Amino acid sequence: MSNREEELHQLQIEIEKLEKQMQELRLEAKKAQLENQSKVDDHIENLEKNLNSLKQHYGDLKESGQSAWTELKSGVEKARTDLSNSISDALSKLKT
Repeated sequence: MSNREEELHQLQIEIEKLEKQMQELRLEAKKAQLENQSKVDDHIENLEKNLNSLKQHYGDLKESGQSAWTELKSGVEKARTDLSNSISDALSKLKT
């Protein structure tokens, strides 16, 4: 497996992990029934949009030529990191 294929595989695994975390976040938000539920719902909706965007960027990255690979890869990695941190923060706030 080439380095590029390995990185794409790892990114796919990370996206699947983020999808599971989003499911957990939705369940925790439902259980919490917070006073500011509409803000929480809006935040979750934004996170879902970011996850969908990340999936789209993953598809673009997968289809990109070698010349665009490096440029796209750094943007996708930043988006993944930001989304992962946001989901983790939201989960920790709901659980406390």
